[in-house]
Amino acid sequence: MAAVVAILSVAAGCSGPEADQELPPVAKRSLAYSRLRITNVGSTPIRQFAVGFCGGAEVRFGDIGPGETSGYRDVPHGVFSSAAFRYEWEGQPVTQPDIDCVGVSPLPGGDYTYRIWFEPFRKRGLIRVDDVFEGTPENR
Repeated sequence: MAAVVAILSVAAGCSGPEADQELPPVAKRSLAYSRLRITNVGSTPIRQFAVGFCGGAEVRFGDIGPGETSGYRDVPHGVFSSAAFRYEWEGQPVTQPDIDCVGVSPLPGGDYTYRIWFEPFRKRGLIRVDDVFEGTPENR
């Protein structure tokens, strides 16, 4: 079994994104394969949005309009239930740190969605995670 995981790890690391999509769901989970997308459930666009995870990985999503859902992005070391955020507000970069990195582990491998609200009425704006779920809302 360890040899199979090692071979899959090497194959996944040496191939393009098309090969990742060919991995069966069990292999994806055993490799802690995770992807994340963002749904902006607020009424304000979020500019230059990026998510930072414990351990330093950052995933960029760009601009996400009200009611829009981004495409999935690969998250190399797994999706966490909390994260740091970087975005632009009124032409200025804003960093919203994750205050809960001590002793946390990533969620099991899978496809996740962060439903987020942007609250521009707060000083320098504030991103709030409304929900984190795997798959689509219909499959919950």
